[in-house]
Amino acid sequence: MLGRIKTDQTCPVCGSKFRDNHVDGLTCSNHPDQYATRFKLKFRKDGKEICRRYRSYTDATDDLTGFRFKVNENTFDFRDYQTSNPLSFSNLADQYIAKNPNKVDYKQLNNIKSFLDRAKEEWKDRNIKTIKYADIEDFLDKQRKLCDKDKPLGERRDIAGKTRHEINSCLRCFWRWVTRRVELKPHEIPMFPTVAYELGWRNIVEKEIQESILDEVYRISHHINSKIYIGIRWLATYIAFRPAELLSILERDIFIAGGFIAIRDSKAMKSEGKPKPIPLTDEDLEMLRSSSVRGLHDLPFFRHNEASAKRGGGKKAKAGDVFGKKYLYRWWKRACKNLGIKDVDLYGGTKHSSATALADYFSPEQIIKATMHETNDAFKRYCQVRPEHVKKIYEHTRKKKGQPDQRLTPDPRLTP
Repeated sequence: MLGRIKTDQTCPVCGSKFRDNHVDGLTCSNHPDQYATRFKLKFRKDGKEICRRYRSYTDATDDLTGFRFKVNENTFDFRDYQTSNPLSFSNLADQYIAKNPNKVDYKQLNNIKSFLDRAKEEWKDRNIKTIKYADIEDFLDKQRKLCDKDKPLGERRDIAGKTRHEINSCLRCFWRWVTRRVELKPHEIPMFPTVAYELGWRNIVEKEIQESILDEVYRISHHINSKIYIGIRWLATYIAFRPAELLSILERDIFIAGGFIAIRDSKAMKSEGKPKPIPLTDEDLEMLRSSSVRGLHDLPFFRHNEASAKRGGGKKAKAGDVFGKKYLYRWWKRACKNLGIKDVDLYGGTKHSSATALADYFSPEQIIKATMHETNDAFKRYCQVRPEHVKKIYEHTRKKKGQPDQRLTPDPRLTP
């Protein structure tokens, strides 16, 4: 039998060692009325040993019986009983952050740390193998009311479904790493719930209105910094751009001879290790060739000059600094205000509106290629279906387009 219970005490009468009688304790063979009061459990398997101390013989035998049962069941794991608690959720979460196995950037790593800190508050040092589907589902449900902790529960706002979806995705990635790291068995890996969410739709504008907004942007900003208009124009033209990618462009990323811009700060660069090429129109290539404000290779293309740094560039902005994250957005909203246009943000008024307008000329498959989205779900948010597009499709289902069907004339006998 694996394991045994011992004691460092001896019989107070004859000095003999106490031995386990396997009934009610450790006794002296010469004096059966003498019992040990301190106990030590030793359990050795595969060259590893567990050693624990007890004040109760019953507690020691219960643990020993449990160890033997788990060995017979083939579920015994020495790590479950180590004082360092290597399988605790908190310890493994800290290791995951430190190792950053997916090599995510600083911003993403901060989000992951925030999500795992929430889970650490819930599960603390709980053994990772004991966390099951129900625990994860209950944890995600609790996140709904945690965004306003200083308010009463009934007045708190729900955390957005997308955030809870991201927390769930973060936990999935974490558990995949744990499975490889500590070699969990299939029955020790929990299933994960599905967190459904729907992203909001941005307001869009017709192409003519978009052009009038761009004209207003040019009027109010060109004398300050021409790059303001160029940046917003490019967002409306090159629908594969994301605003953050646009601002990450350096002078060296623009290849006039090749006719494209290489986006290095992109998802493709992070996942595949290669930049995302955006082909440029002839009009923009000609503008770049004739431009007199090209700078050194490592300078950001969308950067402040002296005038824009002083006018709305921020307190610490200076010539040569890249535009701030909301800099183009503020100029867009200023132009919209001048024209009396409300509730249209920069992304909706440029990328979303342009992608939707392209449906008049190109198929959805062609537009997907232009947006460089990998999934139809992402594309649907950029190319919104308009009633006139659907109407054209319905009209083509008729046998004789444009000719009324006389059979659709109501029967006068049925008219009330």
